[in-house]
Amino acid sequence: MKCLLIILLSLMLISIVSADLIINPSPLNIKVKVGETQSFNITLNNTYNFKITNFTFSNLTGFTFPNIDLLPNQSKTTNFSVLRQNSGIFNINSKVSFKYLVDIPIGQTNHNISIIETGYSPNYLIVRKGDKVKWTNKDDITHTVTSATFDHSLLPNQSVEIQFNQIGEINYQDLILFFTGTINVINESTEEKVNNPAYDKNLIVNLEVTLNPTNLSITNNQDNYTVQATGSQEGVLNIKNTGNEIAERITLSSDPSWIIFDENNFNLNKDETNFVTYHISPIILRTEDTNKTYSISLSVSGSNIEQRNITIIIFIPYSNIFSDIGTNEGFTSWFINVFCPANPNLLFCNNTIQQSQGNKTIITDVQIPVNLTATEVYAMLKRIQRIEDSNERTNNEIKQIADQLGITVPELMKLIKESVTLQKNNEESSVSRIRSGWIIFIFVTICVCIIAIALVIRKRRYKMSIVEGGYNR
Repeated sequence: MKCLLIILLSLMLISIVSADLIINPSPLNIKVKVGETQSFNITLNNTYNFKITNFTFSNLTGFTFPNIDLLPNQSKTTNFSVLRQNSGIFNINSKVSFKYLVDIPIGQTNHNISIIETGYSPNYLIVRKGDKVKWTNKDDITHTVTSATFDHSLLPNQSVEIQFNQIGEINYQDLILFFTGTINVINESTEEKVNNPAYDKNLIVNLEVTLNPTNLSITNNQDNYTVQATGSQEGVLNIKNTGNEIAERITLSSDPSWIIFDENNFNLNKDETNFVTYHISPIILRTEDTNKTYSISLSVSGSNIEQRNITIIIFIPYSNIFSDIGTNEGFTSWFINVFCPANPNLLFCNNTIQQSQGNKTIITDVQIPVNLTATEVYAMLKRIQRIEDSNERTNNEIKQIADQLGITVPELMKLIKESVTLQKNNEESSVSRIRSGWIIFIFVTICVCIIAIALVIRKRRYKMSIVEGGYNR
């Protein structure tokens, strides 16, 4: 019997912990054509023990969903349609919200929210019109309860109580650590449909909207080049849209990445031509890689065109790499055209060389990004607030002392400053007296030593004179 109860309790706990709205597929990958309505399927699974309804999908312009109701532990596949008039590639973060029925006893009028280190507890509360909510700061730093209609700053252990007489959802936040909370005020009926933001789900939608296919005509002004290892040459591509649709997001690339294009990722209208200048900058890091011929594949692709490849032949004459970069001009060319393309992740390759003038190469400072985790930012904000709270307590203590003495704070600060100055002067005087005492002591000691030495010498001379006098007799 005990084992059966334990199993049932475990199943209940598992069902409570795993309760959620499950969306499949997630993320949602959709590809449509401009002006065409297309249908797709999405499966919603309600694992809560209550009915959910009134679904909304944010940020999904052109998406049409039917009304959806899900009973407890029910799964349903729903058909929706998409119609977009603008082409492009979109990565959309959609918030999926729903409502459910709640039943709050009418007699409940007082609610409590604790402010702890991790936020408001609870951070979502459903109350009836006329109910009161009391916030108590149980953290060791100051926090605020701030919304469009109220703003309260609470020191540790302080509380504030607010009565809510307006039906609707009130969002509030702490301006110190920026966590948020919601009060949902409902009417006095026995049941009400509400939305709990904690139950909302994020759905990533990868949407690609394309036009009908079109064609491009591509010609290159030159197919063979001779380029020095630390040098660069230019070429021109003639790209024309010969189809009946706009050619969108035309992208140019090369393999290996020796070519830099003056223009990239552009559109071409019907019968429009674009002349794109490109720069050939070989990435040669060793002398043995010179005096060779290389084949470069230049690719032209787009959202509604087939990829086209053009081959460019490049000959690199013999060159002593280290000798060539010994000059300022050679170093600048090698740094920009060879070293940085081969090491794009280095900070010094973040377009740092601006220009070369005479014997000087001008290099600007780079911006070093700082990556902080949310935990590190949170800890930093708490440290700052502790310092501010400490300063506030000190100011309050100064005000209390000033009130007890019957003087103003500026007068008290003046007295404190004078006291500090007097103490400093006394300390300096004490140090001066000690120094003088040591000087006198050392002087007296030296004098005593000199007198003692003189007496010893005199006594020794006196004995010598007596001895010499007896000997002479």
